[in-house]
Amino acid sequence: MKHVEINGDTATIHVAGRFDLLRTMEVMQEVSMAFSSNGCTKVSVDFADTTYIDSSAIRDLIKLYRKVKSDNFVVRNATGEVYSALYAGKLDTLWNLKPPMA
Repeated sequence: MKHVEINGDTATIHVAGRFDLLRTMEVMQEVSMAFSSNGCTKVSVDFADTTYIDSSAIRDLIKLYRKVKSDNFVVRNATGEVYSALYAGKLDTLWNLKPPMA
């Protein structure tokens, strides 16, 4: 898989660069495979290498959050424009995100 790494029951999403409509379609396909074929029940989103996120990616992450429930969904390393977009949608509170260090 290109954007999803499986570790036990967790599917970790890594998107380098832009997390936009085209990438979110690829990611959601891979996550679906991780859940159906590999028995994943948890999602971890690592934004360490993500420089941009659009509304389609945010929408699909919210869908995943609702599917796996809050205890099984973790977001890490959101900085810059990615953090700003999540903050603007009040997802920093929902997903317990900490502001990036300056």
